[in-house]
Formats: sequence, C-alpha cells, structure tokens
Amino acid sequence: MQMAEMPEHLLRRSAEAQAKALGVPVEEVLARIEAGADSAAESPPPAPPSGISEKLLQRTAEAKAQAIGASPEEVLAEIREELAPPPAPPSAPEPAA
Repeated sequence: MQMAEMPEHLLRRSAEAQAKALGVPVEEVLARIEAGADSAAESPPPAPPSGISEKLLQRTAEAKAQAIGASPEEVLAEIREELAPPPAPPSAPEPAA
C-alpha cells in the first residue's frame, strides 16, 4: 500500500512522526508525501542557520506567529530567509588576452 492510499488519519500520524524526527513542520512532510516522495528522508531538512537549533527556531516562530496572528510555517520561512547567508557575488569575467 502506498502512502497516498492510506486513510487520512494514518497519513497524518505518519507525517507527524516524520516531522518530529526531522524537526520540520508537519505540512512540509505532507507536501512531500503528496508530491510523490517515498519518504520524507529523501531530502534532508535544511541545516539550521547560524548554528541555532531547529527546536529553538520552531519555538521562536510559534511565539512570533501567535503574537502577530500568522501561521508558524510562514514565520519560520521568514526567519530562515533572514538568517540565510547572502548569495555569493558573481565572479568577475576573465580579461581578454
């Protein structure tokens, strides 16, 4: 039986367990399952930026989301964006000889 053929409540419980183990939101795991991934472990969760633990990032996002009335997933995405390293500048073209 494939994941997509599981009853909804079992699919949700499975996604919750995987999300907890990987330290990612349940919605992310569900999205991977719906996209046809065999396992949420196929693409590892992004590394916590700046050495901040995933648990602390999640708790921060939940607190901020509650304070501003947004979803924790949206806030977590914003935090990750803010903490992500800037993109590398393009390399300079080689001078013509």
